[in-house]
Amino acid sequence: RDAIANSDLITIDLGSNDLQMPIIMALFAALYPQLAPTLGVQEYKAWVIEDLLKKYGSENEVIFKLADSLAKIHGIEYALEIVSKAALGGLYKFNTNYPAIIRLIHDINPDADIYVIGLYNPMSEATLSDDIPIKIGKALDPVMMSLNLYLAQLNPAKRYYTYVDAFNTSVLG
Repeated sequence: RDAIANSDLITIDLGSNDLQMPIIMALFAALYPQLAPTLGVQEYKAWVIEDLLKKYGSENEVIFKLADSLAKIHGIEYALEIVSKAALGGLYKFNTNYPAIIRLIHDINPDADIYVIGLYNPMSEATLSDDIPIKIGKALDPVMMSLNLYLAQLNPAKRYYTYVDAFNTSVLG
């Protein structure tokens, strides 16, 4: 709060966890349906996420590995359906939480210039695996576009910030 209160300029880059975590949990539940009832327990869910991140390194890698496993068992169409539905659920959660975050920042420091950075899809061109050369990330493009449209034009707290588009950004290096 102190950092926000004492800032002239605030940049915000939020939202990817709202999409990634539901996808990871949905893929995990689809792979291990016998464990699905326990995923509602926050401590167990946190342990699953922590364990997967230790094993694979990043949220994107966890998604790739789980989706690849699910596709090999149940088919790519089913894996893409799970990813898409979970991402839409994450989008709903994001659209619910984001205005409150922006309003809180504005309430703490109404004089700060706030810049909201739109999200890009780092997985857009990534294929599921060498065995399954389908670009799984493309399934997330419409969700990312919807999220960015919400940030740019539809958010009820839009009057408090300037939107910076990053969707078509390329990562170099």
